[in-house]
Amino acid sequence: LLDRADGSNDPLEAELYARTIDDVSWFMRVLAAQLRGAPPENALFNERDRRMGDNLAWLAEEYYAGRRIIVWAATRHAVHRQKEIQYPDAPDLYADMDSMGETAHARLGDDLYTIGFTAGRGSVASVFAEEAFDIGEPKEGSVEAELDAVDHPFLFVDLRSLPDDHPLRAEQWMRPLGYGWMTANWPEQFDGLFYIDE
Repeated sequence: LLDRADGSNDPLEAELYARTIDDVSWFMRVLAAQLRGAPPENALFNERDRRMGDNLAWLAEEYYAGRRIIVWAATRHAVHRQKEIQYPDAPDLYADMDSMGETAHARLGDDLYTIGFTAGRGSVASVFAEEAFDIGEPKEGSVEAELDAVDHPFLFVDLRSLPDDHPLRAEQWMRPLGYGWMTANWPEQFDGLFYIDE
């Protein structure tokens, strides 16, 4: 990578390599600290998400300027105002956490269209878990319960285009981040919602 970065005649390619090298170097320092037993802290997670958001904005504004790009990320990383999400099981969980989406949204504005995902029922598992767990039925009064009443296996809701007085613009229960119930004004967090019945 260093040779390619130094020898590239394309400034965008050189910048891409330089960013890659810087990110890998930073990650190796974090990994080394963790291998020495240092527990991960929110500051490290925040730095990771800020880097991801900065890289996403740079890719959109510079490397792929004038093109549409699709980025697949966990909804937790993509939300626009994470600190406003209330999670009753851990009230301060997001109080001092940043997200990739906050950094990218601050730079890209409405050029960034973020889609959150949630489901009505079924089972899920982390890539780190040995077994899946059942997420249960939709909570009464939740966004999932409202969408479940439509009785369709897949739904998409364009939250960005909702009128100001639409009921979905009020603070509501939903579980788009790891399937834990939390409240927020969800159109402030992402622009669209993809709902999976099961």
